[in-house]
Amino acid sequence: MSKDIEPEGTPQPGDRTPKRTVLSRIGEYKEAIGVVIAVAGAIFSGVAWVISYFATQATVSELECRLTHQMNAANFDSKSEIIRSQIEARQSQIQSTALQKQTQSTQAAVTKLSNEVKELEKAAKEETRKSTEQLSLAAKCATAK
Repeated sequence: MSKDIEPEGTPQPGDRTPKRTVLSRIGEYKEAIGVVIAVAGAIFSGVAWVISYFATQATVSELECRLTHQMNAANFDSKSEIIRSQIEARQSQIQSTALQKQTQSTQAAVTKLSNEVKELEKAAKEETRKSTEQLSLAAKCATAK
């Protein structure tokens, strides 16, 4: 009675479990799977970079727009305040001149100062309008896309 010795791993007629598992089959394609994963990772990384780059660019552009308009508004506000201080100085001069003896020259000085005050008030109003306009443009920067 001699029996042939069969090597291990050879399936027997009644044996239903294959000796090659899924992991051993994946091992054969290890390099191909690695390349697919690397390519998918590179594509994902590239898409993520593009999205973040352009999102950042849009945010920076919006911020630049808003800051520019807000700085312009602050500049116009400063000019308006300077003009208002000039108005106050002229009004003080008018009051002090009005207290002096009324002569033709003092009346001319009061008239001249009054006209300057009116012009300065127009200029202050214009600077305030420009400031308001710049602030509304700054608000539009956030909504414009």
